[in-house]
Amino acid sequence: MEARNCTVDTNQVRARLKAIRDAKDGNGGLSGVARETGINRALISRYVNGYDALSAAQEELLNAYLDTLDSGDEETEPKEATGQESAVPLGTGKAAQKRFGLGGGKIYYTRDYARAIGRLDEVRAYRAMCVMIGHPGTGKTTVLREYARTHAETYYIDCWPVMSVRDLIEAIAGAMSITLKSGSRMRMIQQLVDALNQHPGAMLIYDEAENLRGENVKKLEILRKLCDDTDTAAVLAGTYVLEEALTHGGNGRLNLAQLYRRNLSIPMDGVTAAEVSDMLSGYSVSPAAREELTRIATDVRHGGLGNFVEILNICLNIAQGGEVTQSILKNAMKYKLMPR
Repeated sequence: MEARNCTVDTNQVRARLKAIRDAKDGNGGLSGVARETGINRALISRYVNGYDALSAAQEELLNAYLDTLDSGDEETEPKEATGQESAVPLGTGKAAQKRFGLGGGKIYYTRDYARAIGRLDEVRAYRAMCVMIGHPGTGKTTVLREYARTHAETYYIDCWPVMSVRDLIEAIAGAMSITLKSGSRMRMIQQLVDALNQHPGAMLIYDEAENLRGENVKKLEILRKLCDDTDTAAVLAGTYVLEEALTHGGNGRLNLAQLYRRNLSIPMDGVTAAEVSDMLSGYSVSPAAREELTRIATDVRHGGLGNFVEILNICLNIAQGGEVTQSILKNAMKYKLMPR
């Protein structure tokens, strides 16, 4: 059960959502809220009517979204993150910090982030298996690590290209802090099944899961079996290489139709130009540099948000509190060895 550590006023959030529902102003009502936040519309409706409670993370997402409706372009202080996340920023119109993202201890919400958190909660509720697909640099790892940090019984596994089946089994056990007795792979898997059955409602997150392809998708089949044979939710996160492996790899029994059977896919489309503008709102950046930084951030096929974070931080270090100019940006791109 997730510990609720949230300062959001539940009654106030419900009242604001009820006003949106009753307004009938053509902006989509609660369906629009669901679309923007990624939280199931029926769940929001039951929450508004007082039948169901939401998780602290979902309430915070709703509150942040409602704040954007109320404040328009007005800047507010960003949400403080208290964990050890690598903090690739996921932006909204909140005031920027002196150092952007990396090491700043902040999470900036984008539509991708909000949608992903809502979908992860759905996956958990359904005890389902789903996939999160996106190009490198679209924020998948940040979302998943933050979700694992803030939700109990959520186990994050970083998948490596050199992982054997035994390595994968041991990595899952390590994430769960359990010690496996030596034996055959099947016996070790059975120990995992037994352990997961002691943690009903747990979630296993496999980041960079495309590294598990090969061996006739044997490793991916094992992950599916762990989910199907226990009361466990699972997320396979990776690039479009993972999608290709799931749709065409192995004997064809493991495919996206099977994983999408409850429509629990999580696409990561990348940051939008408007969100980049919000992220940069607290910095002194020349128009030309701003335009180029926006191009870098929205180029999802070549690093996207990840490159943007690194480049902007280099620029801020060079500028030392002054304006980030096109010249400074060019020097930062040379340092990063990026094409110009």
